Amino acid sequence: MSAAKTSQRERVQKPIRYPSKPIFHSADEEVAFRKGRAAAACRVMVDEGFEHCSVVVSIRDALDPTRIWISPRHRALGLVKQSELLPVKLVEDAHETEGVDPSALANHLSIYSARPDVNAVIQGATPFARAFSTHGRPIGMFCQDACIFYRQVSVMSSSTDSHSVSAALGLGKALLVTNWGQMVASVSIESAVSYFIRIENLCKAQVYAEAAARGRGEKPVTIGDEECRFTWEKTGDEAHGSALALPYFARVERQSAGSHLQ
Repeated sequence: MSAAKTSQRERVQKPIRYPSKPIFHSADEEVAFRKGRAAAACRVMVDEGFEHCSVVVSIRDALDPTRIWISPRHRALGLVKQSELLPVKLVEDAHETEGVDPSALANHLSIYSARPDVNAVIQGATPFARAFSTHGRPIGMFCQDACIFYRQVSVMSSSTDSHSVSAALGLGKALLVTNWGQMVASVSIESAVSYFIRIENLCKAQVYAEAAARGRGEKPVTIGDEECRFTWEKTGDEAHGSALALPYFARVERQSAGSHLQ
């Protein structure tokens, strides 16, 4: 390893300081906060151009881990309010729950049931995730942001039964569903939002990079395993993922003037 590379790594060994997490004085207060964040997440999706991409957002209830709150089916994402999120128990039949996309709900219930660490799930047929998913392979390690997902993105056939979604996801952060789009699962709604947006951007970057390289008869240069692991260890955790999303939520809070909390 070169002296320059060693020196660079030594400089980044210092721990990264992240914004403090909110402090709640009751479980009900945390429930309301999570629901407010979920409603805001719906509006973030619109700000990012995902209004008509079959996006579904859900969170786990902070008081009852066997209940989730999910975005309604026939409501514009940009207008979703906290009070309009629909409660669903993990044991409910997805096809008997009114107001929710049954296939999306089945996917979310499968993940929450299998992953007690997951508190937020987002899925959607975003443009570049949909385009890249036709390759049937995970994102490549072509840039630093990709290292956040080092060995944590799986690929699932769009014909796979919803009960197999959790098995396909495993302990990872995201799924690319062939010929459809993407799905992310995370510890918080904040990190889920940042991962969802970054998966879309990484798919876009890879589509462009591979197309440009193909025109020259080449392939994009990938980041080595050692560098990927090093970056993942520094930036692949929940604290970093949550921090990345804070600017999106700040923008929504200013734009909505609190209307999403109604």
